[in-house]
Order: sequence, then structure tokens, then C-alpha cells
Amino acid sequence: MKKALLSLALAAILVAMIAAPALANVTLPLEFTWVNNANQSGWRSSGTDNVETDLTIEQLKSATSLILEVSNEPVGDAFHLVFQSDPDWGWNQYEFNTADVYANGRIVLEFANHPNHADLLAAEEYGKLLIGYWGDGSMDISALGITRAYLTVGGGGEGPKTGDNTMIALALTVLTLAAGATVFLARKLKA
Repeated sequence: MKKALLSLALAAILVAMIAAPALANVTLPLEFTWVNNANQSGWRSSGTDNVETDLTIEQLKSATSLILEVSNEPVGDAFHLVFQSDPDWGWNQYEFNTADVYANGRIVLEFANHPNHADLLAAEEYGKLLIGYWGDGSMDISALGITRAYLTVGGGGEGPKTGDNTMIALALTVLTLAAGATVFLARKLKA
């Protein structure tokens, strides 16, 4: 009986540990750390251009998408996703149609759609991620009213949506139950 409960507790911990990486996000500051112009801004990894930031090159390398939560619907036609990395800082850009990436206050730019983003950052020490916002006339990225920006890391797709905490709650519940079972078993084994 004790072995079965211990096995169950360990299995629950393993499930929680496997589910957790899929929920990992890296929150980006709302103030861009790299500004090219009004419609091209983004973030740089720490140490790039001798600027310290909270974004590590490892997080940038393992990111699967950039999510922007916005208060204003985009009026521009397209978003560009641009990667630059040392040593040559080449401009590597991919375009997304606004209609394909915007829904319900969220802009989701999947890195898998950028033909060679992984290769660009694979052996580099520093990197930059820029978003461009384009359309008729001048598109100022600040007009989007970005309220939250984050990278999904270690998982696929969009990551959890604002207010959609079902998977997080499930993982925490499983982890809590597993921890409780482990404590219970440890006490029983001592007795």
C-alpha cells in the first residue's frame, strides 16, 4: 500500500513537472529596450549593445512565440518579426498579415513561421527581437496600447490567455496533491 501511494505521488509530481514547461512565459517590459523608429521597436537580450536587460539570450533562443495583448485593434496591414544577432547583426525579417495574427485583443506572432529564426540565434551570444507595424500611412506601434508582452518558452502555441488559468490551476492542484501525499507517506514511513 505504501509503495503504491508513493508511486502515485511521484507520478503526480512528474505530471506537474512535465506540464509546467508548456506554461512557461517570459514577461517582457512594456518599455521597449530597442527602438529603431516609431513603427519598429522591440527587445534585446542582456548585454547586447552594452545594455543590461531582464531577457536572456537563452530565453530568446528557446522562445516559440511573441504575444502582445493590446487595448486598441490594429489598423495596419502587417506585422514584421525581425531577429538580429551577433556577430554580423543581419536584418532577418518575416511578415505576418494582421488578420492572421490578431484576435480578441491579442497579437500572436509564432516564431515557427519565421523561416530561420532558430538558426539565426543558435550560436550567438547576443540577440534582438523587433516587431514592425505597417500599413497605409505612418503606423506608430505605441498606438496599439500594448498592455502585456511576453514570450512563450518551452511550449508551443499561444500559452495561457489572460484570465484563462485552467491549465495553471490543474498543474498546481496536481502538484499540491502530490506534495501532500508525499508528506503523508513520509510520516507513515517514520511511524
